[in-house]
Amino acid sequence: MKTKKKINVILGLDISTSTIGFSFFSAAGELLVIGYLELTKIKTLYKKAVEFKKLISYYLDQFNIIDLYIEAPLLRFSKFSSANTLNRLAFFNGAISYLVFDLTKIEPNHINATSARSQVVGKIPRKSKAKEKIFNYVKEKEKGIYWPTNSKGNFIKQCYDMADSYIIGAYYFT
Repeated sequence: MKTKKKINVILGLDISTSTIGFSFFSAAGELLVIGYLELTKIKTLYKKAVEFKKLISYYLDQFNIIDLYIEAPLLRFSKFSSANTLNRLAFFNGAISYLVFDLTKIEPNHINATSARSQVVGKIPRKSKAKEKIFNYVKEKEKGIYWPTNSKGNFIKQCYDMADSYIIGAYYFT
């Protein structure tokens, strides 16, 4: 029985406790898959990690991950984050990082979002809407992507997680 040859890929992840954005690139830099895993209805971080494991296991049947890039968790407070939020995010980021390492034996590269954005897109001014600029950049660069919308036809917030995962994965090629 012949086994199907797996495609070598680079995986980019944008991890939060509510949504994980993911992007798979060929070794030549072609975007193969982009998507998100919605986690808001799952109560515990452990069960969220189990859901992610199911997702990544599905893709491991098709792809051979040769490198892995994960957005580093926030390291400082903002007006939107508390110590508890930062702690949960760091814990979950570590759990997902270990889970992917355990499945692939590839040590993740943790990349600061601002550094990745400036390398891939160019410098984005501090006061500007970085998420919006990144989303528009990816939308323009990858015309074939289906971007989910709500009932009013507006892009859903998870599109930003997808775009961020793209930037993190694309960092490999800079």
